[in-house]
Amino acid sequence: MKRAYDLSLIQVNNYLAEYINVKIKNEMKHLEYLKDVASLRLDEEKCTGCGMCIKVCPHEVFAISQHKSTILNRNRCMECGACAKNCSAGAIGVTTGVGCAAGIIQGILRGTGPTCDCSGNSGCC
Repeated sequence: MKRAYDLSLIQVNNYLAEYINVKIKNEMKHLEYLKDVASLRLDEEKCTGCGMCIKVCPHEVFAISQHKSTILNRNRCMECGACAKNCSAGAIGVTTGVGCAAGIIQGILRGTGPTCDCSGNSGCC
């Protein structure tokens, strides 16, 4: 009886974890950062269409179209680098930690405001 109870708790826990992950993912896909500043690059010629970028991207930036990856919405990219690190074809490039999203986060953490003004004068975008 105890084992059945423990298994039921595990199943409930797994169900709740999956539910929370789906809920968070659904909320995150509508999130956008600053317009037109992400350093994300995709070389569609090199892309093999494996779909790994779709699996690892937390913001659904990519989609597969005609057996190749495409960028759905560059403004969703937070420049985490997961896509580039997991692209075995080397078709994706992103400079992690240098974009405006990183500048804003660093400013918040330091209490100084954004460290990147995206005007092109600062050299960080």
